[in-house]
Amino acid sequence: MSTPSLLEAGYDALPMQVAVIDSAGVIVRTNSAWRSYGDWEGIDESTDPCGGNYLRACRGGGDGDGGDRSRAVDGGVRAAGPRAAEADGEAVAEGLESVLAGDADSFEHEYACHSPDERRWFLMRAAGFEHAGEAFAQVTHLDITERKLAEATVQSRNDRLETLAGVLAHDLRNPLQVVQGRTALLDSRFGDDGDDDGDGEAPAAATDAGDHVASIDASADRIETIIEDALRLARGGFESEESPAEVRLREAAEAAWDHVRSEEATVRVVDSFAFEAAAGPLGQVLENLFANAVEHAGADVTLTVGTVSGGARPDEPSGFFVADDGPGVPPGKRAAVFEPGHTTGDDGTGLGLAIVEQFVEAQGWYVDLVESDGGGARFEVRGIEPR
Repeated sequence: MSTPSLLEAGYDALPMQVAVIDSAGVIVRTNSAWRSYGDWEGIDESTDPCGGNYLRACRGGGDGDGGDRSRAVDGGVRAAGPRAAEADGEAVAEGLESVLAGDADSFEHEYACHSPDERRWFLMRAAGFEHAGEAFAQVTHLDITERKLAEATVQSRNDRLETLAGVLAHDLRNPLQVVQGRTALLDSRFGDDGDDDGDGEAPAAATDAGDHVASIDASADRIETIIEDALRLARGGFESEESPAEVRLREAAEAAWDHVRSEEATVRVVDSFAFEAAAGPLGQVLENLFANAVEHAGADVTLTVGTVSGGARPDEPSGFFVADDGPGVPPGKRAAVFEPGHTTGDDGTGLGLAIVEQFVEAQGWYVDLVESDGGGARFEVRGIEPR
């Protein structure tokens, strides 16, 4: 196979549309993907756009002959076609002219090119080069439809989450605060000090009322916890003014346990290492892992915290684990535990582990659930760079 044929085959194998434009804006070379795009525009693929003026087509003027070649140039340009905005064509023309004039090394522009039946987006890139003393530009059009649709899906999800956050923060919290305030008033009247006759004992009715008040208060606190967890998840979880700093696993675990401590449960830190993280959010992650173990493995669970290795430097820690001696999670159900709303307990919000995953991934780390040595659950957070 001769060198020209190899280059031609490689040029035509590129999945994006590619053309070479001379200093006057004339198309001098195209690849197969550029020519075949005409099918979508209703143009015969055999129509050669070479010789047509790309710059004029961008500005809506075609190449001047009004025939199939002009339409092929327009089809290849796309930004100047009837399915794209006029402003896109002008932006592409101006950017390409700056590259051909040597004022810029490259130029790129995203644009929509929709038909009545299909929505499509492209990224146009132009890169300048010289050949035999003349300026040229290589123009590529890359289909970015999948990326744009994914971005639209994410934006729609974020908009819904922001709406949910507003409802949680205001529409639910305000009446909840009223309930909590009224409960406090009832508790002051019917609680432990509700001795109306001075005999040192509260009337039976008051005792019953006090029990109801306590139940209402506990339920209100439970709702408050759910709201806080849902807000943290909906708003990105760990936006904090706290800058990352060096933390040690042992101290972080002990501080987190102080907020979760259960009378029967125990935690032991078998080894430690230093790494960089925002202490507050990291503490919340550890608290959530501890609370999850107490809830699902039992109030008398034994928790173990330690380091994991196996990264780029096998002799150094690359993360940490939190393990329990509970019943564990079957392999087929482990991925589901990180899904928002997933819980097997009566008191769980189903958001704690989703928040853990969110924070971990935001740091560039990753979390996995495996079986502990005792058959329980072991959460491993890896990808951490030791200090």
